[in-house]
Amino acid sequence: MRNNKIRKKDNKNSHSKNKNDNNFDNINTNNTYQTNLQKSIPEDYQENLQRNITEDADKESDITKKDNVNKTTDISKTTNINKRSGETQINGLSKVNKITNLAPIKTFIDYVSSFNPVVWLLVLATFIESFGRFLVVPYLSIYLSRKGVSLTSIGAVLGIGPLAAFFFSMIGGHLSDSIGRKPVQIIGVILSGLSFLGFAISNTNLYLLAFFNFLTTMTRTFYRPAVNAAIADITPIERRSEAMGFTRVSLNLAYGLAPFLGVLFATYDKPIGFIIASILSLSVGLLVAIAIPETHKKVQKQKTEKRSFKAAKQNLGESFKSYKVMFFDRSFLLWNIANIVLVGVYGYIKSFLPIHLNNQKMPLWIYATMLSINAFICTIFQIPMSIKFAKAKIGLTAMYAMIGYVIGFTMFGFSKSSLLLFIGMVILSTGEIIHAAVSVRFVPEIAPEGLLGRYLGFSGIQELGPFFFNIIGGFVFQKLGGSALFLIAAFGSILGGVLKYLADKRMMPLKRN
Repeated sequence: MRNNKIRKKDNKNSHSKNKNDNNFDNINTNNTYQTNLQKSIPEDYQENLQRNITEDADKESDITKKDNVNKTTDISKTTNINKRSGETQINGLSKVNKITNLAPIKTFIDYVSSFNPVVWLLVLATFIESFGRFLVVPYLSIYLSRKGVSLTSIGAVLGIGPLAAFFFSMIGGHLSDSIGRKPVQIIGVILSGLSFLGFAISNTNLYLLAFFNFLTTMTRTFYRPAVNAAIADITPIERRSEAMGFTRVSLNLAYGLAPFLGVLFATYDKPIGFIIASILSLSVGLLVAIAIPETHKKVQKQKTEKRSFKAAKQNLGESFKSYKVMFFDRSFLLWNIANIVLVGVYGYIKSFLPIHLNNQKMPLWIYATMLSINAFICTIFQIPMSIKFAKAKIGLTAMYAMIGYVIGFTMFGFSKSSLLLFIGMVILSTGEIIHAAVSVRFVPEIAPEGLLGRYLGFSGIQELGPFFFNIIGGFVFQKLGGSALFLIAAFGSILGGVLKYLADKRMMPLKRN
């Protein structure tokens, strides 16, 4: 009995002790519970229970791993989506920036405004005047042919124009120095407009046709030197070449565009094209009179008159001496003979090529396209070619450039396919820009000191080429046909190339010295 009481008392103490332990240490609750449980549960049952607990833990671990993998995948997908959306936003912003970027436009405006506004007015006037001229001049031979004028007479009428250019090429610049740039420009375009009206009323009168062709060519030699002089007056020295280049671009642009419209007028017997050309020339005269100021800074009248008489006497004597020097300069003479031949046969493109294509039953738009191809190539590639051949041998390169002339002229004479004609024009134009790149260097390199201006002025003798060769070409075309004419042009190109090679070869020892 007493033992039972002692045992009960011990159990109570043990129970209270466990209770106190649980209250003081909550972390060991599970361990105490498992220990008491293990004492009261059989071993087999404990093993099974432990195995189940382990399996449940493994399953929970697998589930956790899968959840972590799924979460990682979701996060990566979300990151990629955000990245792509960010890239899309950046690309969109860059496209918007490109569209709204006004820097190139501002740069272009700044470049244009860096020149005197009068330069752009002169470029515009040159384009309008040239557009009217190229509207009818390439088709003048067709117009006269349809009027019943013989080919020999057409050659004579067309040849009189270059003769005028030869005689008046140096007068236009002299007049612009003496009476001013603006009056010479106005006189030139007004006379040009009147000459185009003269073509419209001349019908088949050969004397009137020759006179008005002489007049329109003469006025061209008046107007263009005065324009170049005016640009030089208002442009700094370091930018003059650049500013004058714009007038060349306007000329080539007009040469490339006007023939397409000229095709339409050439199909009519009525002189509509000449009337439009006249209106354009007269409108340029009005533009110059109203909007373009005089750019030449004149010296005081009295000083000019006193000095001009003395200068005239002195210049007269110097002119005789300089022409004597040029006459005995055989290399220079050979070079000019070569230019007479080459400029003469090249003139067949404007005078007899449209008639030849018309006889081949080809539409005139083919001829207009050929002129545009030539204008495009000469406009775009002339400056790069000039840089490339800046140090090339002049005579040798000029002779090799004639290969393009020979192939081009031969294809003009014998090709009956528009594609072959276009290819022939590309080949000829390539030879032309290579030839021009080296030819412009010859006279400045061989001219004696102080005579460069006179050498360049005398080089205008090359305008005699179209005068003689158009007369000869008209006769050959009428008797032998267009194929024979362009075969002669090919042989003339070979002759011109050889003469240029010989001219440069004669000067090489002198240039070395």
